[in-house]
Amino acid sequence: MELYEAEGLSKDAARELAIANQRVDRGLTSLNDNLDDWKTSLEKTNKTSAEYAETISGLRDSFSDLLNIADGNELSLEWIEEWANSADMTAILDGDTEAL
Repeated sequence: MELYEAEGLSKDAARELAIANQRVDRGLTSLNDNLDDWKTSLEKTNKTSAEYAETISGLRDSFSDLLNIADGNELSLEWIEEWANSADMTAILDGDTEAL
């Protein structure tokens, strides 16, 4: 018996779950690697600059992966800026699964 069968999942459901888990991991890794720089960029760059746009794009991609959202454009600029600077985001990156 395969593990996914023991867990009551179909092969397709197990595959989808594995892909979602990989996206979450990719999002967390990206946020861990870049969040400090991105926060500095949000605080110190002009909102019309290329650096600011790149920062928002990186945050949007990472949050989309973390939340398993297909289209990151569903996340508003305000939401991205708020979460990038939130205590909950810091807790998530410190491993607090309750904050997620």
